[in-house]
Amino acid sequence: MHSAMFAQREDFALAHRIIAYEDMHEGVGNHLSLMTSDDSGAMFVTPGHKYFADIQSDDVLLMDREGAVVASTATPNQAAWCLHKPIHDARRDARCVIHLHALHATALMMREGGMLDTRGSQAAAMFHQHVAYYDSYDGVLRENEEGEAMARVLGERSVLVLRNHGFIVVGPSLDIALELAYYFERACRLQLLAQGSGERLNQIPEDMVAEICKEERLYLGRYLPGLRAYFQSRGL
Repeated sequence: MHSAMFAQREDFALAHRIIAYEDMHEGVGNHLSLMTSDDSGAMFVTPGHKYFADIQSDDVLLMDREGAVVASTATPNQAAWCLHKPIHDARRDARCVIHLHALHATALMMREGGMLDTRGSQAAAMFHQHVAYYDSYDGVLRENEEGEAMARVLGERSVLVLRNHGFIVVGPSLDIALELAYYFERACRLQLLAQGSGERLNQIPEDMVAEICKEERLYLGRYLPGLRAYFQSRGL
């Protein structure tokens, strides 16, 4: 494995530990994928049934374009392949796909008709016209066809809400996808906290939201390097 792919795998493993640190995980559930830098069609995938806070680079699966494990002795998560592969195929710009059951995002989307109010906060404004909603709940993923249906609903957006389930974030790189996942969960948390007050909420003016979204997305990519330095300084 050449140096660029080794660094990718290191950061991919770190992303799992960051997700656990931020309490966006669900124990040994949830999964990430990242296309390798060599453009072979292979991708790094979350090892099945391992606690996110314990995932190291040697644990990470490397799977080829047919779904065969070519590096690692870990067990793959069947649902991960059924969800991630169709999205990668449909969105060649989506080099990284993250699926989480983060607490606040999932709780908000359990509400009938629940949606992220992109005028509610600066964090939420980042997702203005970037969220799609998959309202069909069919249980645990078993077939690629459902992943293909999710990819169609996602379209060109960066977030797909899975009603009663969680959400999917896609990005052109691991650092951007991870940061989007962090801010989406945070925006949902802020909305739940504000709505829980029972007070009428102030909103960002409609004509400002698109501009805020554009501006905030210019600075994506700083979160992972910052957390990497933090983790390294503490030997995490």
